[in-house]
Amino acid sequence: MSLTGSADEHRLYDAASAGIRPVLKRRQVLALSGGGYRGLFTARLLEHMEARFGGRIRDHFELCVGTSAGALIAAAVAQGIAAADIRAAFERHGPAIFRRNWLTPVRRLFRAPYGVAGLNQTMDAVFGRDRAVLDTPLAQLPLPLIVTAVGVRSHASTILGGKGLGEGRHPRITLRQAVLASAAAPTYFPALRPADGEPLVDGGLIANAPELVALAYGRKALASGLEDLYVMGIGTAAPDPAQAAAGHPRRGGLRWLLSRRGLVQLTLGSQEDLSVRLAGLLAGDRYLRVDRPPAQAQARVIGLDRTSPEAATVLRDLADQCFAEFQPRAKFRAYFA
Repeated sequence: MSLTGSADEHRLYDAASAGIRPVLKRRQVLALSGGGYRGLFTARLLEHMEARFGGRIRDHFELCVGTSAGALIAAAVAQGIAAADIRAAFERHGPAIFRRNWLTPVRRLFRAPYGVAGLNQTMDAVFGRDRAVLDTPLAQLPLPLIVTAVGVRSHASTILGGKGLGEGRHPRITLRQAVLASAAAPTYFPALRPADGEPLVDGGLIANAPELVALAYGRKALASGLEDLYVMGIGTAAPDPAQAAAGHPRRGGLRWLLSRRGLVQLTLGSQEDLSVRLAGLLAGDRYLRVDRPPAQAQARVIGLDRTSPEAATVLRDLADQCFAEFQPRAKFRAYFA
């Protein structure tokens, strides 16, 4: 990764030296948000980046951090899998993740309506010949990868990572299990029950946009100062909450669970908003958020578990438009210089 860009953006000063000496220390971290099937937007956007700037995404970033669908994509990126292959596998097998029928809302009252078979199928397709990596303990893999989850009993955040990067509380969790844990959104998927610890659920409850995790653990993983970290966060084309009809202020628990804009989605969206704003305050110009909210008509088509051909078309179109918007910007292009 070459260190190019404006002098003001990339020059740091070593105050401990005699005089003021410019030092270049740009360290780049990629943060991928959760969003269910909307992860297709992320994969398509990464495909554009590789086609335009060459190489693999991991050639441009020293660490990948992901949540939920972003965890699956970040794992593949860290493994060096081509973004075009990630997008194709996600597009082809993604609908199996959210296989639904008229009984789906009813099942949600008693158990998670979706199983993990579709997620496993998609992961196998994404990793292809590298699928053996999925069943290796993540803590033993030299992958520049961090994914997020939440402990059900302790209510504690859980950071799982490649060799030397995680917290070490679940040393036997495989890469496959780490992704399943990070994607286990309550009211959608069952909790992951690892052999060496408490059940784990969706990291989106604490870090749907994992930019703050990227900043904090990027410092640790790269032995770098905060002033050296450059974080690119990529969203999943989440609808603007202001465009949605307001929920009834006195809605009960059942309506919160069954509503398309229910409690889980409120949690994911509000957490993402806070994380993005705080990352901007902490990192300033060293942080770039790449995303494109859909128009109202598009928002009615896409969703966490909406996998229709029309939804796929909208997500691809949004990614195409997003890349066309950001590609000319110097701040964006600096990540690929």
